Amino acid sequence: MHRLLLALCLLTLAFPAAADPWLGLQFGMNRVSGDPEAFGESVAGSGFNDSNWTIGLSAGYTFNPYAGLVFGVREHDLDRTWSSLSGSSLRGRSTFAGGELSTPVGSSVSLVGGAGLHQWDATVRRDYGGERSESGMDMYYSGAIRFFPDARASAELQVTRYLMDALDVDAVTLNLRWGFGGRPDY
Repeated sequence: MHRLLLALCLLTLAFPAAADPWLGLQFGMNRVSGDPEAFGESVAGSGFNDSNWTIGLSAGYTFNPYAGLVFGVREHDLDRTWSSLSGSSLRGRSTFAGGELSTPVGSSVSLVGGAGLHQWDATVRRDYGGERSESGMDMYYSGAIRFFPDARASAELQVTRYLMDALDVDAVTLNLRWGFGGRPDY
C-alpha cells in the first residue's frame, strides 16, 4: 500500500502547471471510539473513549476553486484509552489519499469536503504487558472551513473521521498550507 501511495504522490508531479501544488502541516486533537474487541480485548463495559494529539503532513494539487487531490500521513496517539484498562494506549498511523471538493463562500473563505482511502497501522500497548497490532485499509471523510490570508497561504479548521474496522478516530485539526503556484483565480 505504501508503494501505491508513493506512486500516486509521484504521479501528481506530472500534472500540468495549471494545477496549484501545495504542502501542509496538520496538528490538533483526536478522539477514538468504538469496540475494543476489534483489538482482541473483551472487557465488559469498556470501550475506546479518549482524546489526545495528532500531527500530520500532507501534499496535493488544487485544480481550481472547486476540486483537488490530497495525499499524506497522520499520526494518532491516544493514552489511557480504556477507562477500565488503566495504562492501555493506542498509537496509530494513517497514510491517506483522496479528493477534495470545495465551494467559495467569499473572497477568502471556502467550505471543503473530502473523502478517500487510508491505510492504517495501529498498536495497543498495555502497562501490564503485551501488545497487539492491527492494520487495514478503510475510508476516511472530512469537512473543513478554509481561510486564504494571501494568494499562497491558507489555514483550515478540519474535522476528519478515520474508520478503522470497528473503531472510529475523529480528528479536529488546524491545517496550514503553502501553495507553490498561487491560489487559482477563476
